Amino acid sequence: MPKLGLFSEFLDGYIGHSLPLSQPSVASSISSLFFNKPVHLVYKGPSPRLAEKTPTFPELSVTTMFQDGYPLLMLSKESMEEIEGEIRERVGTMGVGEVWKDGKVDIRRFRPNIIIEGGGPFAEDAWEEVTIGSKDAPAINLVSYCPRCLLPNVSPQTGERDKAVPYKVLSKFRAGMDPSQKLIPCVGCNGVFTGCGTVNVGDIVYVKKMLTSTPPNPV
Repeated sequence: MPKLGLFSEFLDGYIGHSLPLSQPSVASSISSLFFNKPVHLVYKGPSPRLAEKTPTFPELSVTTMFQDGYPLLMLSKESMEEIEGEIRERVGTMGVGEVWKDGKVDIRRFRPNIIIEGGGPFAEDAWEEVTIGSKDAPAINLVSYCPRCLLPNVSPQTGERDKAVPYKVLSKFRAGMDPSQKLIPCVGCNGVFTGCGTVNVGDIVYVKKMLTSTPPNPV
């Protein structure tokens, strides 16, 4: 398939087929039944899709598949707890409903690939290079903060969209992180691999390099 639409760009790809190839794709058939419309399970074709360079990594040269920008996203549990605290403080204002007095924000709303714990709220903001599992493991470079859209307002459990949480709250204390998008709140850090390796639940994260300048103070 030479022209798969993804956001504002077009990519190449292949329809995932079952064996033998003479049979219809089981995955596409099941997906079509679920969505009640014809759909295909596809995988990326050979044409490279380059990730955008960042101020921290102006020479960045890495390709992605169908990810939203970069190969992975890193986010800490403590960051989520901080976000929940900010939300509770605003219950009854900004359209934040009473349900958030004790409601939990599912971390899946932010779609992280790697969830860390133990560094404190937004510790990842100050990291530039980490390894996971051992000090000598292939490095992961955290190349930018992740600007957030309105998708985290949608519950991954119910599909319902909240009118304020978390985006409106994030805009009050996490905007100004990205100089090129000062009005957009950022949560989590985009990362790229420098090599192949294995990551296991419970692995230690080693911070190999900090940012040379501290992150800008969110507004």
